[in-house]
Amino acid sequence: ADRGAILRQWPRRPDGGQEGDDVADARTAVIAEDDGNVLALLVRLLQRQGFVAIATGNGVAALEAIALDPPDLVVTNEFMPGMDGEALALELRARGIATPVVLISETHDAVEAPGLF
Repeated sequence: ADRGAILRQWPRRPDGGQEGDDVADARTAVIAEDDGNVLALLVRLLQRQGFVAIATGNGVAALEAIALDPPDLVVTNEFMPGMDGEALALELRARGIATPVVLISETHDAVEAPGLF
């Protein structure tokens, strides 16, 4: 699969069908994540919250999707090859796009954040 491809996924209706007919009022979220498993999880989580999920495999593809139609939310991995999440957020602000950005990262060491868990 092309890691830079943009994939728009609609929330599922309770009857199992796909939404898409009445999306004018739908909230959209662009997700930039280079790990396919994490990307799929984020898509499912956001769909459950009623978002139309626009899944991208990197920051450059996310920026292209956002430039076409600014979403209501951006969720991005902080550390990715090429354009990482921080660079994506900074570029959005430089372009005057004020969409909220959630940076996510993976850590294996809870000791760095005592009292957090």
